[in-house]
Formats: sequence, structure tokens, C-alpha cells
Amino acid sequence: MDHISRDTASYRQLRKNLITIAELVDQPISDSIRFLILSEFFQMIALIDSEYTEKTAVTTPPNQSLADTVIAYIANNSSTNITAQSIAEHFRISQVTLNKELSQVTKLPLGKYLKQVRLMHARYLLLSTNYSVAYIANYCGFSSAKVLERNFKAWKKMTPSQYRKAFSKYFNE
Repeated sequence: MDHISRDTASYRQLRKNLITIAELVDQPISDSIRFLILSEFFQMIALIDSEYTEKTAVTTPPNQSLADTVIAYIANNSSTNITAQSIAEHFRISQVTLNKELSQVTKLPLGKYLKQVRLMHARYLLLSTNYSVAYIANYCGFSSAKVLERNFKAWKKMTPSQYRKAFSKYFNE
């Protein structure tokens, strides 16, 4: 609030509210004093919101329902060999449109989002099952255990086996 002039009516009102609160705090506290303090405080919040908060419109991506549908589709099919191209073909849209719509919601390009979903699913299976890393890689849609290991290590700074050893004891308790 550095840019506020001390001459504005809203500044004077805020100052008045603060002085009133300071005077009320000096009195013996009772329910009515608490109520008066809260009343002054809420007046200040309302004034700050109306006078000093920059209003910005919340924008919803125009095809959010498409993005939601794609996210659900990826969640249900991430263990299959889906790709950006196959997802675009499934929804009969271009890869460019698909990537644009999905990245508006997820803040990630489609390929990275798909990889992240697969990695999180693999992480869950590592912690909750005794399946081999090769099985988990295949089950989660990675082309091989090596690909899972490389991506997992980039994500968690340890291999899937190291991660399982370090954290599965906490997951099963």
C-alpha cells in the first residue's frame, strides 16, 4: 500500500478503524468489545478489498470440458501405449489444439503430462506392491524398465528400486 496517498478518504477511514481498534484493545475485554473489534476489522477488510485490490477477471479456457475429458482419458489409458498422436486421433482434433487446450489446464505440454501420470502411477505401484520394476514399467506404459528408470531417476533423483527400498515401509504402515 506504498502508493496510497494519506489524503484519500479510504486511507483516513483505515486510519480511523485502526485507532478505534487500538482504543478498544486498551479496555477490559468482554464479548461486546470483541464484537466491536471484529466489526472494525471487517470494515477494514471490506475497504481494502474495494479500494486497494486489483480486480482481474477469472478466465476459464474455452474448451475446459475437452481438457477434462482428455485428462480422464489419459488417466484411464495411461498404462496403454497412448501417444499425443493417438489421443488427438481419438478426439478428432489436431495435436496442436490438443496440446494447447491441455496445457492451459495442466500447465504442462501433453507429453510431459502423460509422462508425469505414468510416473505417479509407477510410484504408487512401487510403494504398494512387490511387482518387479520391469512389470511396473510395462504396466504403466513405459517402453522398458530402462526408460522407467531413467525418467524416475530424473524425477525423484533415485532409481525405482532405491525409492521402493527407502519409502515403501512408510506407505504400508
